[in-house]
Amino acid sequence: MKSTFEVQPMITAATPFRIYVCLMLFVCAPLLSGCGSSGGGGDDFIGAGVVSISCSPSKIDGGDRTRVTIHIRDTHPDGIALKIFFPHGLMYVQNSSRLLVDDAERRITPDEHLESQTGVFLVYYIAQRVFGDRNRGTIILELQGSGRIKDGVIGVDVDVDDPLIDNEWEFDIENPQYESESETRIEVLG
Repeated sequence: MKSTFEVQPMITAATPFRIYVCLMLFVCAPLLSGCGSSGGGGDDFIGAGVVSISCSPSKIDGGDRTRVTIHIRDTHPDGIALKIFFPHGLMYVQNSSRLLVDDAERRITPDEHLESQTGVFLVYYIAQRVFGDRNRGTIILELQGSGRIKDGVIGVDVDVDDPLIDNEWEFDIENPQYESESETRIEVLG
């Protein structure tokens, strides 16, 4: 007895859809390969820098201090404008800013210390060469509680220092061009 075995093609209603999806993935894959979540335009993209901020302690009494730590890396060759924003109810402790690069520490002073209706800005202009061969460093400063803050935010934004504008005129309190890239929470008790 001879057996015949016939294979029937399995075509369903979903088959055209599957073919379409596979075809689209094949066509679109090269276009999607350059996309990423870093916001960069490839290996030649250079942003202003990468920053993160924290404070300790995050809950203080009026008159007490918190230490703010900002880590900075991959700064732009033109240098950076580092903008720190904090709410009313905190005040900058004069002469408390230090920059740590590798094993060296030095005192720095904000180039701008200005109040707006929404809070206070400190702005530091820092050349890339200051961050050494590894292009990274840490700024530490202190803020003191001067009024009640229930749920405050201390933020930092890093921009490229525009070489065509004198730093004395670069920051405008009426138009600070500030968008926080990293934030930390603070509470000042009454």
